Amino acid sequence: MSKLILFDIDHTLVDVFSLQRAAYRLMFLQIFEIEADLMDIWPFGKTTDMLIREISHKHGLAEGLVEMQLEAARQCLFEFTDQLYHDLKEQVLPGIFELLGCLKLKDYRLGIVTGNTPLIGQLILERAGLASFFEIGAFGPEAASRVELVSLAVRRANQKWQTQFSGRQVVVIGDSIHDVQAGQAYGAITVAVATGFDDFDKLKSYRPDYSFQNCSNWPQICRSLSELPEAETLRQPSRD
Repeated sequence: MSKLILFDIDHTLVDVFSLQRAAYRLMFLQIFEIEADLMDIWPFGKTTDMLIREISHKHGLAEGLVEMQLEAARQCLFEFTDQLYHDLKEQVLPGIFELLGCLKLKDYRLGIVTGNTPLIGQLILERAGLASFFEIGAFGPEAASRVELVSLAVRRANQKWQTQFSGRQVVVIGDSIHDVQAGQAYGAITVAVATGFDDFDKLKSYRPDYSFQNCSNWPQICRSLSELPEAETLRQPSRD
């Protein structure tokens, strides 16, 4: 028996926004030859592809050109991320190491749901010292919406651990209203942490099951999640 806890990365586990902003600026210069910035739009809670498309549209780039260059833009963004993101342990948000350790001790299954590409998401986790906590994930380009990413992560968890996670045996933890909405649309338990750009009151207005200013109160978060239903491990078929 276990539970599946799915974490967002940016502003939930780590704060790398200043580095992310620099990487996007360099990518837009190299691929599209324009001066562009993440803050040209409201970028929070969106996937990499959404950010590239929306910023490009804001600057009047033709949709066809953007789609044709999308894979090159992803690769370029990863290369600049690799150059700029060195040791990220100082960027890990308060209480995260303790919370993940607590959840692991309870033998909960931990996964990632993020708008980042797989390469960028894994790079951030590795350089922040968090990769060992997570065994499955779903990443931005793999689905059309965030709720589909949640569903994909759950399917991967069920396959990996031969378990039937569903509904409120799944927990989605994130800093954005988009994380809350995706978890609710899937039917999961939602935990909002006000460590991003959606403040505490705004997050609470979307009625997550739990809301916290940050993860510093990790014992309370761990206790809250301990009260939730667990999933049954599927029986392996007999080989007799």
